[in-house]
Amino acid sequence: MTGLTFAMVLVSATFHALWNFAAKKVSGNLSVLWLGLCTASVLSWPFAFSVYRASAFTAVGWLPL
Repeated sequence: MTGLTFAMVLVSATFHALWNFAAKKVSGNLSVLWLGLCTASVLSWPFAFSVYRASAFTAVGWLPL
């Protein structure tokens, strides 16, 4: 396993643990959970776009058939 892969796994595990901790703290407050999910989706867009730009897929490949 390369160092980059290991670092990505550690960061992912840390964020997952923090999300679980936050979800337990609010225990039922759906607005906080909704805001967290929206924030996560916005923060993941730059990564998704960089993967899209680096891949050989075209925009047509992303369309559902």
